[in-house]
Amino acid sequence: MFYVWCTVAAVATFVGSLAAAGVALLYLPTDFFVRHSEPQLTRPQSVGGWAWRIGHNIAGVVILIAGIVMIFTPGQGLLSILLGLILIDFPGKHAVVRRLLRNGKVVAAANRWRAKFGKPALEHPNHD
Repeated sequence: MFYVWCTVAAVATFVGSLAAAGVALLYLPTDFFVRHSEPQLTRPQSVGGWAWRIGHNIAGVVILIAGIVMIFTPGQGLLSILLGLILIDFPGKHAVVRRLLRNGKVVAAANRWRAKFGKPALEHPNHD
């Protein structure tokens, strides 16, 4: 029975992370990865704001872990890792994400997905 639950969890994580990654890619602004200013992390002023921030970070961690697993199993590992990092709040996040994108393969895959839905291509970061 344990193996059945592990299998169900693995499939749910795989499908969920692919869906979340796909939706997130469609809503990213085209210049998301080339912005030079770090966002200011402000404290939420309401319970709803805190709930959103905590949920946002939990979703990011789940997608990040699923991406790491998908490097070794079928799935969009690098894309999921990138989207998990985007969702998690931590200092220097944009620099880490831009460094991951220098390879170009992730941006190319993301732009192919966006093109299927008529969205403009993401701009590729040239430098930090």
